[in-house]
Amino acid sequence: MSKRLLTIVIAAVGCLAVFAQTPTVFDNYFAQAQAYARAFPREKVYLHFDNTSYYQGDTIWFKAYVLTAADNMPSKISKPLYVEFVDQLGNVMDRQIVKLENGEGHGQISLANTFFTGYYEVRAYTKWMLAFGDDPQYFSRTLPVYRKRINNDEQRRSIATYRMDKSMKQRPVEDLKDLNVRFFPEGGHLVEGIPSVVGFETLSEDSGWVNVNGYLLSESGERILPVSTTHDGMGSFTYTPGEKPASVEISYNGKTRRFKLPKAQPAGYGITVNVREESLDVTVSRSAGMTGGDVALFLFSGLTPRTYVPVDFSGSDVRRIKILTADLPGGVVRLALVNSSGEPLLDRFCYVYPKDTLRLSATADNDLYAPFGKAECRLRLTDAADKPVAGARLSVAVRDALDMDYMQYDNNIFTDLLLTSELKGYIHQPGFYFADRSPARRKMLDNLMLIRGWRRYDVQECFGLKPAEPKYLPEPNLNLYGHIDSWYGKAQADIGITVMAHNDSVTVMGSTRADSLGNFVIPLDDFYGKMEALIQTRRDGKKYNRNALVSLFRNFEPPLRRLDWYELNPEWSQPADTARLDADIDAFEDSLAGDEKILRLGEVVVKAKYRNKRLLQDTEKFERDILGFYNIRQYVDRLRDNGKLVVDDIGYLMHTINDRINREGTLYGVNELRYSANGKEIDQVHLVGCIDMIETAMLYMDHTGMRAFKFSDKDFRVDVDELRDIYTGQVRMDTVSMAGLRKLFVRCAFQMQERWNAGKSYKPTHGIRKTEIQGYSVPAEFYSPQYSEKMLNDGIDDRRRTLYWNPEVVTDENGEAVIECFNSRNTTYMNVSAETVAGGKPASVSFNTYSGR
Repeated sequence: MSKRLLTIVIAAVGCLAVFAQTPTVFDNYFAQAQAYARAFPREKVYLHFDNTSYYQGDTIWFKAYVLTAADNMPSKISKPLYVEFVDQLGNVMDRQIVKLENGEGHGQISLANTFFTGYYEVRAYTKWMLAFGDDPQYFSRTLPVYRKRINNDEQRRSIATYRMDKSMKQRPVEDLKDLNVRFFPEGGHLVEGIPSVVGFETLSEDSGWVNVNGYLLSESGERILPVSTTHDGMGSFTYTPGEKPASVEISYNGKTRRFKLPKAQPAGYGITVNVREESLDVTVSRSAGMTGGDVALFLFSGLTPRTYVPVDFSGSDVRRIKILTADLPGGVVRLALVNSSGEPLLDRFCYVYPKDTLRLSATADNDLYAPFGKAECRLRLTDAADKPVAGARLSVAVRDALDMDYMQYDNNIFTDLLLTSELKGYIHQPGFYFADRSPARRKMLDNLMLIRGWRRYDVQECFGLKPAEPKYLPEPNLNLYGHIDSWYGKAQADIGITVMAHNDSVTVMGSTRADSLGNFVIPLDDFYGKMEALIQTRRDGKKYNRNALVSLFRNFEPPLRRLDWYELNPEWSQPADTARLDADIDAFEDSLAGDEKILRLGEVVVKAKYRNKRLLQDTEKFERDILGFYNIRQYVDRLRDNGKLVVDDIGYLMHTINDRINREGTLYGVNELRYSANGKEIDQVHLVGCIDMIETAMLYMDHTGMRAFKFSDKDFRVDVDELRDIYTGQVRMDTVSMAGLRKLFVRCAFQMQERWNAGKSYKPTHGIRKTEIQGYSVPAEFYSPQYSEKMLNDGIDDRRRTLYWNPEVVTDENGEAVIECFNSRNTTYMNVSAETVAGGKPASVSFNTYSGR
């Protein structure tokens, strides 16, 4: 792209800059940056979910859009997409590999075995997205998973309280004070004598961002300017720094606090940008008397350089540049002032509203729907000229709006691709910034740019001044890479490798050979699901397997991030006036003919309530006693993947996972540690040789030593039973005696593989690596029932919250798509959520069939 694509007007104080004076070095930098963007294109991922929150036992359905960051067109760089389900503490509970076709894919995450409630992070990335830098960009969304409701008497949204020990807490934490203020000078730093806009953000220790008022104080402590946050704890003010840093005085919770601004540099460059509808009005300043060195202002959209302007300070220390936005792509742009050595002197991020957008609209045939009633929704996609867009692929969800968690300004595919994916950290309700384009709203958006602008790309690497060294290569196919070492760490070259993998329905066998460095590759592009695998190593002509360490390179993932306070404390809202809605629903139900739909409470139901109440009480008590939950199989596999020799010692293994357990595995702190397997008591010595048969381990406080806790994946409650010996089937007398002394135990409860037998040994075979190989996840089909009138009296207990999900809806020649579905058991109104990317342009709609206020 030519740097003259944009019309640029450069006005200086008293004179005009001339293009003929453009230094050749900046031409070279621009050309290098263009070549770099073509050679290393970046990807973005967005997931559209069928709902906004979930319960134990639900399924999370999603559609993945993988796009090239430069133009939001479907990416052909990667075929595998990794989708992970990460718990609140940072433990990966599930990993899916989605097969992409033309940048799209879909799948599901089952919560059928999800014991823990809480706020789970769903993150998605390609391997190529992790190739650059230590803080890569990837998709991340937090979804609440509530306790399953057994009856209507239980809380609608219930999340358990756990007291996990530190071994479970993997996420980074931030040490916050009662009130914290952070300052973000425009351009990245302050310079003495140069006016600057300073963005600031206020955070509290216990409630996230807070809106405050205060004053800017002079160096001597006098109040010179009132300051305040305007939205989500963010605000800005203009300030000309001196030799000593000024302070800001803020009153919060009845106390007055002072926060010192960053110290200004004695000399340097400054930048201010006035973001207008048609242009970016830029002022670049330098310290008085500063000489030497050419500089230029580059404009990037993502990784792609769009233009640059040489800044000529001849005759003045201030230059004004007007950059017209008509030809700029919509979204976040980066202005970088660069010297002739290619060093970035300052940065400024701005938002450019997209000009040519799509409009996705929805209508429905009713506002309220009877139980099991049929609904028809019509979607229409048009371009900026209101012409229909045919052949667009949409993902569509229809939800029970009364039973969904609604957020008015929630993230969507438009806000994600054109805003939040280019910024640092969690952005709270990003749709707020696009509710209108008033001056006040635009100022709030610009404050967001000041505070959350993310220097994701190294300008010097783009200019070819630093070598480009991706950590990973793109993945056009799914492969499993590995390495063979001897037990002493020496690479085993040219060794034969045999792989046998199987699941319930198929067995696959193949062979390969390590190269001269001991590396090998197993193609997995035709594999689906998870398969038990044996990897055998043997030298040609040798009778026995080679005793070697088999490492597998599959543990790439982004670093864990800190969850924002508002992700853990979401603010749900009601899109409709609840009093009017209740009255309209009552009137609507009164109009329905027949009394057969009235639920009758019988004796069985009453008895069930008492049982459910007891189960809930037992479950809540047990949840408070849990100390940790570990995926042992995943942990052991990771050790072996990294070339570690895993000793068949359960006690030591648990010690490496949780350092409160002693080396012998007999104590947790000062408490005796006891073991059970599949709900039966077992001595540690009988677990020798079983390390490869353990799936998970749960640590909990055992108050009696005589109770076994069984988790039901039907009602997601814990039931209590007697704890019996795994061999005799009897209650152990030593346990009874200890219980009589009221001695507190810690129990390590193992869940074993289905084929495990307590009487057998499963020691690893000489020269064979046992593991689980994962291929592409198999997308399931969403079940959407169709009801007839005669079915309505059959006692159907339909509790679906997502009434319809289809990731592959296609618009017709009129840009339309018609959706038909059936309601579940309650009178409700519906929410229609649809998203797409067509021709590089994202579009989204969230439509409620009832709009009464």
